[in-house]
Amino acid sequence: MQRTINMIAIFLALIGIVGFQALADRTNLTPAWNLFSPQQDIEMGTMLSNELKAALQLINNHNANTYMDALGKQLSAHAPGYRFPYHFEIVNDNTINVWALP
Repeated sequence: MQRTINMIAIFLALIGIVGFQALADRTNLTPAWNLFSPQQDIEMGTMLSNELKAALQLINNHNANTYMDALGKQLSAHAPGYRFPYHFEIVNDNTINVWALP
């Protein structure tokens, strides 16, 4: 009886893994409607980024910053729509948080 339950659990786990992968392949993301032009988004993002850099304490670790920037750019290469010039920074804060600027 216990062996049957184990076999069923393994079978359901395998079906779940394959099923989730199939659903992930079907996800089609489309960019949201935007009131601003890409150039306006870039200008606004640059301005806000400069203000936040002055107000927040950033991590000054070359290896960590290089890794985070490279990882973020690998992920953003798959973003749909306009190819914005993404830049990633690490803020010195103990809370788990992430956010983005235009």
